Amino acid sequence: MRLIAITALLLMNACGGSDTKPITVPPLITPPVIPLVSVAITPRPHPGTGGSLQLSTAVTGSTRTAQS
Repeated sequence: MRLIAITALLLMNACGGSDTKPITVPPLITPPVIPLVSVAITPRPHPGTGGSLQLSTAVTGSTRTAQS
């Protein structure tokens, strides 16, 4: 009789289901693309003695066009 009771308890535990929930995996999140901005500053031809030096600039990778 004991053997039947123990067997019944083991079967009930084995077939009793589970309280765990399925694992859900969130979708992969890709980081935003950050554009590479570069600034080039080059002197114009040397002005000679007593002249003022002028610089030329070029910006790439940005839509901002303001200059200061």
